[in-house]
Amino acid sequence: MNGDASYSELFNACRVLFGHEIDLSVDFLRYLHHDGVKAAFRRKAKETHPDLAAHVSPHNAPSGSELFHRANEAYELLGNFIRNRGIRLKTDHNFNPTRTYEKPPESARHTYHHGSLPPRPLPFGRYLYYRGIIPFRALLDAVTWQRGGRVTIGSIAREWGWLSHSDVEAILSVRPAGRFGENAVRSGLLNPFQVKLLLMNQKSRMRRIGQYFVVHKMISGQEMERLARDHYTHNLVFGK
Repeated sequence: MNGDASYSELFNACRVLFGHEIDLSVDFLRYLHHDGVKAAFRRKAKETHPDLAAHVSPHNAPSGSELFHRANEAYELLGNFIRNRGIRLKTDHNFNPTRTYEKPPESARHTYHHGSLPPRPLPFGRYLYYRGIIPFRALLDAVTWQRGGRVTIGSIAREWGWLSHSDVEAILSVRPAGRFGENAVRSGLLNPFQVKLLLMNQKSRMRRIGQYFVVHKMISGQEMERLARDHYTHNLVFGK
């Protein structure tokens, strides 16, 4: 895998492993660490590898193999980026070619934000980071933990009888790759209202990211409740 990767290639690789909902940024790439990428790849491998995913039937194995291949390519690209953090990224519309990215020292991976809160709505994990309560690495670990327990909307649609296994495989194979719900609508297998219901149900089942910090004894349950109220107020003030 060539180390000369653009922002768009790195972000696409992150989406393959971490999903489309993740809030990607240069900071995310700068503090991305191997353990988080490896955990995300293992989870994705269980979902896509024909030999590991028990639900994949022989006639669907080719598409499963293709999805696993994409996950493996993403893992290799991000792993190479982490090993060579000082490489110069290929120029794209967001990149200043005079700037290079050096691998941060170990202590930087545990860096806390020192500054004011951005005046915009924030996801709860980002809010905790920008409050200076958790380091950026803990935020990445929490996102990986949260996604590891997430039920896919394809699984929910099958559970409700809206899609068959072959329907799900067909949607995952749509090119260009994109969000599952958008591809399902484009394929005529689901309508926008169904996708909205599936996303709402998925969100209701998702582990709260704040649980990670309580379980790992980084924040007490009582303090978490207070921070959740503060977060609600912040987003209310800034329009979410």
